[in-house]
Amino acid sequence: MALMKSLKGQFLLSSPQMTDGNFARSMVLMIEHDEDGAMGVIVNHPSLMPVKQAWVKIADGPCEIDDVIYEGGPCPGPVLGLHCDPDASMLEICDGVHFTSDPRELSRLVRRDSQPLRLIVGYAGWAPIQLESELARRDWMVVPATAETIFSTDDSLWARLTKPRLNDIGLPSMNPDAIPIDPSMN
Repeated sequence: MALMKSLKGQFLLSSPQMTDGNFARSMVLMIEHDEDGAMGVIVNHPSLMPVKQAWVKIADGPCEIDDVIYEGGPCPGPVLGLHCDPDASMLEICDGVHFTSDPRELSRLVRRDSQPLRLIVGYAGWAPIQLESELARRDWMVVPATAETIFSTDDSLWARLTKPRLNDIGLPSMNPDAIPIDPSMN
């Protein structure tokens, strides 16, 4: 199976039939995708931990962020940040949206209360050709990402973006709003 065009800057929307609880109702923003594999972060799974509470465990210094840490995927890793500050960027993901895992830049963004800012723990990773196999099985739907959708807190966004694409994966009559959050209930 050949590598498709890079999906960097795109969303992978989990199929309503996804049975892996890590990815149920997920919007995975693709950070990297090349012949060596792929890496992305789930942007719509907020945790219950406030950033201020987590920050005292992560770094020294003040934190003025009134948000929660997001659960980025099943793979453990450092705190990652999505933001719109090109000066703190390791990588531009899509138009105006930047990524960093550099602790100094994350501290600077948190101290300045840079908005928008989404702090994420964990990520999703795929070995070479693994993602292409999952796409061929129709586990994912690909849609463009924008700053508005990346930083959205709308709980219905996954369903709204999924609904017009269900025909593409052979599920034209499925109602994504009726899909339980817990995939074991499917």
